[in-house]
Amino acid sequence: MKNFKMRTEQEIMLELALIAVKEEKNFIIDGSQYALPNGRGQNFVYNLSFLDIRFIENGRRDSVVKFTSTLSPSIPEFYCLLSELD
Repeated sequence: MKNFKMRTEQEIMLELALIAVKEEKNFIIDGSQYALPNGRGQNFVYNLSFLDIRFIENGRRDSVVKFTSTLSPSIPEFYCLLSELD
C-alpha cells in the first residue's frame, strides 16, 4: 500500500476550493470499506463515502474519500483523494 495524505474535512476542502468543483452536493455512501494496518499486525476498518470532483484547469475527475471508523464513529473522519489510494 502506498502512503497517502490524511486530512481533516476543512483541510481538504480548503486545498480544493480554488482548483476543483463538486459534482454532487453531498458525499455518497456506497457500502465500501477500507482496511488500514495499525503497525501492530491489526487492521482498522473504515466505512467509505465519496464526493466526485472535477479539476477546473484540465477537467480531470477524481473523488474525495471520507473514512469513518467502524470501531468508533465518534472518532473524527479523515479524507484523501481517491487517486492517492492503491
